[in-house]
Amino acid sequence: NDIQEHHGNTIFLDRTTTATFATSAYVFGSVKKRTDDLTALAQQEHIPFHPLSWEMQAGEGVVFEPSQVLHRGQLPSTGFRYVLAFCLLPSPIPWDHAFSQNNYEGFRPDYTWHPHAKELMQAIPVST
Repeated sequence: NDIQEHHGNTIFLDRTTTATFATSAYVFGSVKKRTDDLTALAQQEHIPFHPLSWEMQAGEGVVFEPSQVLHRGQLPSTGFRYVLAFCLLPSPIPWDHAFSQNNYEGFRPDYTWHPHAKELMQAIPVST
């Protein structure tokens, strides 16, 4: 949904600014030790501070590396903010091999494959 419907957003810092904050010992620490506003720390450490955000419309998106870029969510002030998030993670073994060996670590114990996922697995040749 459009930003005008909820007035929430995601605020980003570029990689250079993120790296500079890292040298000041503030980057990706404990959630309890994070702050909502880095303005004071930026001033104290003489870090140029220019947060980035975009007024997204329904259907638009941002692709970024959350482990490489400081970012924070801004709560909606009106209505609901609907977000679709994808997370791509490297795997030490191919996913088809992991699932063929019933390695469902991290899933609920009663996890079952959606019918379309089963069809996909049957269509893809699995080499073990």
